[in-house]
Amino acid sequence: MKKPTYTFLLLLFFCIGISSTLSAQTLLKGRVLDEQQKPLSYANVLLLHAKDSSLVKGAVTDDTGIFAIEAVPEGLYLISGSMLGYAAYFSKSLQLNAQQPEMNLGDLHLQSAAVKLGEVTVKGQKPFIELQQDKMIINVDASPVAAGNNALELLAKSPGVMVDHNSTISLKGRSGVLVMINGKQTYMSAEEVTRMLENTPASSIEAIEIISNPSAKYDAAGTSGIINIRMKKEKGLGTNGNLTLGAGYGENPRGSAELRMNHRTKDFNVFGSYGNFYNKRFQDIDIFRRIPFENTFTEMKQYDRKLMWSDNNRINVGADWFLSKKTTLGILANGSLGEWVPQSSGRNLLSGALPGAFNEVRSDNTGGDTWRDYTTNLNLKHAFDTKGHELSFDADYSNNNADKLQTNTNRFFNTAGTEVDIPNIVRTDAALEVDIVAFKMDYTRPLGEKSRLEAGWKSSFVDTNNDLVVETFTEDIWQNDPLRSNRFMYTENIHAGYLNFSTQLKKISVQMGLRGELTDALGQSPTLSERFTRNYFNLFPSLSISHPAGKDNSLSYNYSRRINRPSYDDLNPFVFFIDQYTFGKGNPYLTPEFTNTVGLNFSFKNKYVLSLNYNHTTDKITQILEQDDALRQTYQTTANLSTFKNYSATVSAPFEWAKWWSTRVNIVGYINDLDSPFNNGTINQSQFTAQFMAMNTFNLPGKVRGEMTVFYQTKTLEGIFEIDPMWGMDIGASTPIWKGKGNLKLNLSDVFFTRQPHIIVKQGTVDVIVDPRNESRRLNLTLSYKFGKNDVKPSRRRSTATEDELERVSRQ
Repeated sequence: MKKPTYTFLLLLFFCIGISSTLSAQTLLKGRVLDEQQKPLSYANVLLLHAKDSSLVKGAVTDDTGIFAIEAVPEGLYLISGSMLGYAAYFSKSLQLNAQQPEMNLGDLHLQSAAVKLGEVTVKGQKPFIELQQDKMIINVDASPVAAGNNALELLAKSPGVMVDHNSTISLKGRSGVLVMINGKQTYMSAEEVTRMLENTPASSIEAIEIISNPSAKYDAAGTSGIINIRMKKEKGLGTNGNLTLGAGYGENPRGSAELRMNHRTKDFNVFGSYGNFYNKRFQDIDIFRRIPFENTFTEMKQYDRKLMWSDNNRINVGADWFLSKKTTLGILANGSLGEWVPQSSGRNLLSGALPGAFNEVRSDNTGGDTWRDYTTNLNLKHAFDTKGHELSFDADYSNNNADKLQTNTNRFFNTAGTEVDIPNIVRTDAALEVDIVAFKMDYTRPLGEKSRLEAGWKSSFVDTNNDLVVETFTEDIWQNDPLRSNRFMYTENIHAGYLNFSTQLKKISVQMGLRGELTDALGQSPTLSERFTRNYFNLFPSLSISHPAGKDNSLSYNYSRRINRPSYDDLNPFVFFIDQYTFGKGNPYLTPEFTNTVGLNFSFKNKYVLSLNYNHTTDKITQILEQDDALRQTYQTTANLSTFKNYSATVSAPFEWAKWWSTRVNIVGYINDLDSPFNNGTINQSQFTAQFMAMNTFNLPGKVRGEMTVFYQTKTLEGIFEIDPMWGMDIGASTPIWKGKGNLKLNLSDVFFTRQPHIIVKQGTVDVIVDPRNESRRLNLTLSYKFGKNDVKPSRRRSTATEDELERVSRQ
């Protein structure tokens, strides 16, 4: 069959989708597997006439890799199987007749789609955004504008994802996102995840998966869904590798370098990588505060500029031993060593009712953070047969160490510019150590040809130790401040088990699951003589149903219940000195929040997708501001608010304007509704927000691929924080070089420097306006080069046991 004919048939099949069946004598069925005997979901299976390879009809495999083609008239046929990233499969001729009411074709095996032409490896180009039944996939390598960014900046450009001024990640207007790496929970707090993502270049990332309604197999953490970041890994028989170099410049430079290596034989696979990421950037923050005082007001206009350097080294090594065709033993170790150096200076101009003989406070902050993290993993996987019956086990240990030093100096001046008071100089040393041990086991067993049962267990043991030493410079010496120095220890043990069942009932696919989690936690501060315990058991059901909805269309429905536990630093009662009138503190009385989610997804002509979701959250964990009017001090902390509701709709549609120009449009609309008692009053706020993103792709002469992404967001509500509309544009281009072994990418992010938020807080006596400006406009250049053998074979992708817990660790 000629390639143009096959391409036409494949495109035609995508347009036809799951078609209505016609009356006939024979039912064809079978299963599609990859080279490792794993079922391939959403693979394309075509029934072709043997004489001319013309299309008869087609099908798409379900979650278990099974397909069925009904109503096939008698005749001579071929079967073709295909999937992006795999070579097409063609069967021998099949003769069907009226005496065969059913034919089972057995297993069809697809091979990796790498074709060697001399030294050139030709592969299919993945789209930047893929929509699957249960998730959206952002293929990072497919986008020129992704190059040169870090992982956090990349997330901020993903449809439905928002990263606010505090680097908090939300999905469709909901916070409580669980960030995973290679399918593993990180056990870090939101702040620590932010630090990790800021020090991870986009060139190290293969894809980002956005999962709005995870099944019971996933940890129940993350009330708004899961964002899974898949890191790159070299694969293939023999020795191969990849070298990536990147540089960027806005107002300050950044640079990255990474080397990935892999050596694979029939009996074992050894792989590793080392990367360095340097980033220097600025942040300007203007803050206006109006504080009531004795029937009048004190107004503060604060102007701060912060300059930050970070230098991070990441190393990853591992090996897989193929003990037999069915059993694989693996080890994995990764580590991160780095430092973050912030310096800031600012002016705070006071007017109205003054707190003293001064009307200006000048502040200087210097400091430095260092961190040393490592994780080790031992894993075993055994396949009982080639039909998906398998058992896997993981054991993990993680250690995270961080030390944060900061010196804050405040000087007080009058209108004449004369210093009128003794400087307030504070020095802090915050040390953190987190030890995590986790075990998990997953079991999968097919039940017949159309059903599958999954079961698993996981236990994690987390031990954190925080030590804060605060000193003030008094009488020319540093003296300990016993009122602010503190020690906080927190242990948390979680034991979980799950059952997940999926089946195919004619045209209806059903997946249902139930997860149970038992949590036992203890927090204590010897300094403050405070102690609290948390013991609770919860069940988390999930359900997903999908079926065709007429010709070319499909419908799916889902429900899930999830939990968002407080991060370790949010529970820490420490009071952190930010400046003379601004502090941060934890809340040891936080309780988990729970969310029930229902959703509907409609696919039209297998191209246009509409998703509707409703989420109801109780005891919502929210960043809030508390204010001491008498002292003119503002505290940023975290509290449980009563009820939070989120209604969202997402539309995704591709358009092809010309052979060289295509566009994918993603529109997300949501309503955030917050209703809760707060500070002797009530918060009752509701806000509609729309997010629009258009990704334009241009196939230019000379194999150059261009891209332009436009983003716009209307006014939004994040807890008590109102954020005004903002927009941005990114442009970029990429081209293969060195006979396809290299790739060059150039992009300019935030072309018009408009991706800057304007934040308003008006609640009770709190009246604050914040204008942060980040170094979002930057020119980036990335060069990558592949070497060694390029006959790529998919390597085993696995998840370890500790990533959920690392998600909640903080170094800040």
